Amino acid sequence: MCAGSFLDAATKIVRLWARLAKEPLGAVANELFAAVAQTPAVQSLQRRLEEGGALSCAGVSESAQPFLAALLRYFFPQRPLVVVTAGLKVQESFQQDITTWLHFSARGTTPNENAQPPTLN
Repeated sequence: MCAGSFLDAATKIVRLWARLAKEPLGAVANELFAAVAQTPAVQSLQRRLEEGGALSCAGVSESAQPFLAALLRYFFPQRPLVVVTAGLKVQESFQQDITTWLHFSARGTTPNENAQPPTLN
């Protein structure tokens, strides 16, 4: 039963990536966020954060952290999001990556050339 669920989830993600060439990136990015939001781990994380909890990304790979930050912005668009990185190089890379995610996840709209995370303006 778990294997079927895993395959269904993977198939959905694969379908999203196949659509990248055909549809606006914002719509696909939002659909990716929506698909990830359906997983039990992300639902649990969202509930904890709604209750005022904090989040450490110690167990999240460095390359996935900007996606996680953009996902949190998707869940909580009105809340401030504070990201602390190990140094300037990491911070610059993180900013580029999260700006890209936020650029294409403007809730299905056309990407805004000047879109930046509010805390980085």
